[in-house]
Amino acid sequence: MNWKMTLRFIITITIVNMMILLLVFSSLNYFLYGQYTFSRNTNDTNEIYSTPMAAEEFASDFLQFIEFKDNNPNVSEEGIEILKKNNGWVQILDNNGYEVYSHLKPDNAPTHYSPVEIVHAYKYNGVIGDSSIFIGMIKNNDLKYSYIIGLPYDLVARYIIYFNFSKIFKSYKQAIFITLFSTLFITILISYLFGRKLTNPLFKIINGIKILASGDYNVYYPEKGIYKDICSSINNLSLKLKENRMEKENLNKIRKNWIENFCHDVKTPLSSIKGYGEILLDDNYMSSNEEKDNYLKIILEKTNYIENLLNDLKLTYKLQNSLIPLKRQKVNLNDFMVEIIVNILNHPLYESRKVNFSYKENPVFIDLDTHLFSRAINNLVYNALIHNTKDTIIDISTSNDNGVCILIEDNGMGMPKEKLDHLFHRNYNDKLLEESKKGSGRGMIISKEIIEAHGGTIQVTSQLGKGTKITIVL
Repeated sequence: MNWKMTLRFIITITIVNMMILLLVFSSLNYFLYGQYTFSRNTNDTNEIYSTPMAAEEFASDFLQFIEFKDNNPNVSEEGIEILKKNNGWVQILDNNGYEVYSHLKPDNAPTHYSPVEIVHAYKYNGVIGDSSIFIGMIKNNDLKYSYIIGLPYDLVARYIIYFNFSKIFKSYKQAIFITLFSTLFITILISYLFGRKLTNPLFKIINGIKILASGDYNVYYPEKGIYKDICSSINNLSLKLKENRMEKENLNKIRKNWIENFCHDVKTPLSSIKGYGEILLDDNYMSSNEEKDNYLKIILEKTNYIENLLNDLKLTYKLQNSLIPLKRQKVNLNDFMVEIIVNILNHPLYESRKVNFSYKENPVFIDLDTHLFSRAINNLVYNALIHNTKDTIIDISTSNDNGVCILIEDNGMGMPKEKLDHLFHRNYNDKLLEESKKGSGRGMIISKEIIEAHGGTIQVTSQLGKGTKITIVL
């Protein structure tokens, strides 16, 4: 895979470079050695200077503007106009090199030329004025005349290159081969190095995707370069997969704890049910009707305990995993608390207990799921009633200073530090709760989950022999 992509990249770059090289050779050949057609209509200045050979052809074709009157050469008005437009000049020489006609010539132009002087002026730019000269020949009858055309060398210049034709034609194939081979080698080398740099991050990204697919989500790539967005997406995917795995593991752990807790808590009541059931079915054991009724009451009581335990564990599981949507409604917290306290005190077992309620402000409006939140408050108050003596005073108050606050205080027995530290732990086996034979023993856990589901917090402080204080902040 790695080599295939690199090879394709190298081939593509090589073809592109070869096409560019051929285009460069073609362009050089066109501008340096191409065939140019010089129009007889030489009025366009740009046309004379448009190509290297155009000026030569202009000088060669200039004889059409040379006229003879009484065997004396002169340049037509059209030819003079063309010279002016092109900043050129002209001299016509007889067979002996003497000037017989001139127009617009430089001040240092001689009136007589020897063959060597003509060659010298033709060969080098700027010998006569600031001009490059071009030479032509014209006949009139049996007489031959030479004419010199001068054009500015800043627009057209001549440079002579010396080379050996025989060696060039013998080695041109080798030269072309060496040029093409060198270009190809450099192109492949640069393409390989550039391709490796370009594709290496891509291969790492592909490898990272394979690692993610194998279940290893510890993948991270620096978010930089041309693959910045892809690296960012892979990093986000890796993080999301990690979170999903952790969530799944946490869910499995909760599920496992739920099963373990249920099995642990249901073991004792099931043993009682089994034991009393075996006694009732044992023909060898003679029991009175009163004893049988007592055993059946115990069996029913343990059955109710298991049912409550199952419901409480189910509720706890749903609250922890946000599976119960809160049905919030705006209520006056003071009226809400009064209603709960009145219902508790109306219970025959607690009608003589002392439960006080006070508030600093009224009304205090808040959005609550009244069904769930009343269960949380009931659990907390019932715990204070059940686990304390009948003369214990319970004070409940509300305030709205820094958030809505509910305080539940008693002057009862208090709790030891060990129990306080494990008050909201599911695996803590509280003997007092087992001995109370009321509920599932998970009221504090459920209350905490309900309060936190409302976005609140619960804090419990206690001193053994002095009482307990529960602070709820919403």
